[in-house]
Amino acid sequence: MAEPIRALCDELIKAVNVMMEAESSQTYRLEALKLAEKSQTAVVRHFGLQILEHVVKFKWNDMAPQEKLQLKNCTMGLLSDGTHPILQEECHVKDALSRIAVEMIKREWPQHWPDMLKEMEALTAMGDTQTELVMLVLLRLAEDVITFQTLPTQRRRDIQHTLTQNMDSIFTFLVGILQLHVNEYKKLNCIAGQELKAKAHWRVGVATLNTLAGYIDWVALVHITSDNCRLLEIFCLLLSEPELQLEAAECLLIAISRKGKLEERKPFMVLFDEVAMNYILSAAQSSGGIVERRYTFLKRLCQVLCALGSQICSLVGSDIDVQVPVNLDKFMEALFAFTTHPSQVE
Repeated sequence: MAEPIRALCDELIKAVNVMMEAESSQTYRLEALKLAEKSQTAVVRHFGLQILEHVVKFKWNDMAPQEKLQLKNCTMGLLSDGTHPILQEECHVKDALSRIAVEMIKREWPQHWPDMLKEMEALTAMGDTQTELVMLVLLRLAEDVITFQTLPTQRRRDIQHTLTQNMDSIFTFLVGILQLHVNEYKKLNCIAGQELKAKAHWRVGVATLNTLAGYIDWVALVHITSDNCRLLEIFCLLLSEPELQLEAAECLLIAISRKGKLEERKPFMVLFDEVAMNYILSAAQSSGGIVERRYTFLKRLCQVLCALGSQICSLVGSDIDVQVPVNLDKFMEALFAFTTHPSQVE
């Protein structure tokens, strides 16, 4: 038993050395990519993908342009057809693959990879699996550039500027993906025998909401409030979907908690309209027992209502022309509904 293990270790060491040595030929480097092929076990593939990420991080500048292009094409190939179906693939494998793409984007976009966003959009047309991976890439990119700022200042500014320039199309794309997969999930979830397909669409819906949450915190408010706050309306509608309501509430909370000029926050008052307030009130009052996910959702919803209260306090009575909402009683009713929750201490 020891001999096969020793041989396997030798092969692994050889593969790692080949991938990490700058003088290795591209042929051998591509041979080492076999570690990441989906025919391997999840553990081996994850290890291989981590090595690839390390290569991009620390060896990218030592590679010839043609080698960079080949490695980029290999990564795009893995995104398109290098993983198992969405419900079968391990989350850590998806995350590792998305990080390789992000590391390349951080070094090549937009100067040397101007069509990156178009290529990502094209991937989503291939199916649920690829769409979820694209959502992970866009989320990790926003996290690295905006939240963690894990790249040199000038590169960070270049990428943030390009993201801002393309934010209209990015948000249109994200909202379109969200609506498409949520609608498919709702439709298939009611049909016997379609549970797995419905779950795949649900998984993409969750990934898209998580990605939106990574952008809503810092983009210009106009992208959130455009089209009469259509995006916020979608979040309110999703509060009635048990499998999506927590992620929707997270997005809603981030949006409503935004600061900025009062004129830019005025559109938030649309959430006091009849339809939106009914969805919030219904979600607050609906039964669900004291289940952890449900309880977390209710806490987020309570925070949403408190944030709404802060917005109305800032807007009503200011120089901005904002009247006391007609549905203020429903807002208070929803807020008071939380005081009757079983978790309250007598």
